[in-house]
Amino acid sequence: MAMHLSLPPPEPIELSGGNISANWKKFKQKYVNYEIATGISLKDSTTRVATLLTVIGNDAIDVFNNLTWDEEDNDKKIDKCMELEKRKNKFADKKTPSANDEKRPPSKKFNCWNCGTKHGLRECPAYGKTCNYCQKRNHFQSVCRSRKKVHGLDVDQQEEEQNLNSTLFVGAVTTDIQIYNEECYVKLPVKGHITKLKIDTGSQVNIMPFKDLKKIVGSNPQINACTHNLVSYSEDKLTVLGTTKLPVKSKTDVAQELMFHIVETNQPGVLGFTSSTDLGLIKVTMAKKREEDQTKPNRGKEAKKLSEELKEEMLQKYKQVFTGLGRLEKPYHIEIYPTVTPVVNPPRTVPAALCNRVKKELDDMEKQGVVRKVEEPTDWVNSMAIVEKPNGSLRICLDPKHLNKAIKQEHFQLPTIQDITTRMANAKWFTKLDANRGYWQIPLDEESQLLTTFNTPFGRYCYQVTPFGITSAQEVFQKRMSQHLSDLEGVETDIDDIIVHAETEEKHDHHLQAVLE
Repeated sequence: MAMHLSLPPPEPIELSGGNISANWKKFKQKYVNYEIATGISLKDSTTRVATLLTVIGNDAIDVFNNLTWDEEDNDKKIDKCMELEKRKNKFADKKTPSANDEKRPPSKKFNCWNCGTKHGLRECPAYGKTCNYCQKRNHFQSVCRSRKKVHGLDVDQQEEEQNLNSTLFVGAVTTDIQIYNEECYVKLPVKGHITKLKIDTGSQVNIMPFKDLKKIVGSNPQINACTHNLVSYSEDKLTVLGTTKLPVKSKTDVAQELMFHIVETNQPGVLGFTSSTDLGLIKVTMAKKREEDQTKPNRGKEAKKLSEELKEEMLQKYKQVFTGLGRLEKPYHIEIYPTVTPVVNPPRTVPAALCNRVKKELDDMEKQGVVRKVEEPTDWVNSMAIVEKPNGSLRICLDPKHLNKAIKQEHFQLPTIQDITTRMANAKWFTKLDANRGYWQIPLDEESQLLTTFNTPFGRYCYQVTPFGITSAQEVFQKRMSQHLSDLEGVETDIDDIIVHAETEEKHDHHLQAVLE
């Protein structure tokens, strides 16, 4: 027991800045390992929740205290507590009830698809808010349907590079089912029990909540083992309890045996594209091309040919612009709060199998002028993070979790998609230029370079350019790009994307040459 108690708990989760989703995933991974290592995972739910709330930090405690729960004492369940990050928007936008609100009788609660929580009628915290992703109103980014790479649920096999997310097109949906908030539901007999299911044309599988399965077949349902997970449109992996086949009757009373993946969820079940089509719930109609369109010259091919010719011409004429790593002139000075105590992180162990590859990547970065070796003592020493990319190559990154707390922000307003598209309203010709490793194009002054010092098995290094990961990098880069290109007409910047636009081809080519020069 003494050994368990001596193991330090993970650091509290940071919800006030940076990438909150990434912060949560790191904390969750560390906490799950901490529970296993200390034996807390074997304790009852009350003990596990108490431990979690002790180490999770004040920010998350505030979120926890402002959550609502589906059932009494659900706040004692560890699985519910571990879903805090998915529901953080509810706390951020929670309103204080007025005296009139308190007099009203409580309304019936329902699962809301605009905020991702459960609440009564006209109580949605997302109402009036603007989504940070699509810039449309009345929903949160975490449930934005514009983000749906896969609208519902995809099968996530062991090989992530396999193309399982096939594009599905539905020209029209014709059915008499219930439509609520752009979501489609139907109630069908599943083994004789009327069950509410969501029709999801983007889902490759059918989903059945475990609680619904028990209502249909009894308290001890027989399910088959399943070797893969499910991935939602927000890229969260869902644990599959197993699979089972159930008879489902369509509107024509014809029963079909459908395969369902069983998961623990409070959401309704899902009917995927194939099953929805087989049951006659949706109908796919293909648009027929008009004869007059078929006789017109293929302007799309002509425009593409002109575009390719212009591309080749620009690549040859401005070859130096598209070669190597660019540099902006003025170095960036990282301002830090003097009251923050510098932190020296211990070196992280690098697997022996990766040592040679890590050394080669560091050597390459040193040749490019991205990093340099550090021999003198420094107040700050960050950790090194190693990321293996899908193509097998390595990416060396800085892990500045302590440094970020000390960095002063630029507070430069980033343009929204709505701002950019409004200024391009009449444009018909476009070119998008992507800055090669954009942050690395901003050099650091010598004092700031030493702040980015990081440990490696081969000694200490520091960045000579702005590293990915520091909280001020995005605002600094956007500010520099905006200042650099502000006097050019027909040019918009969105972080490392430069968009050239114009109403005519001649103006577009003129704007493009001005940017490249």
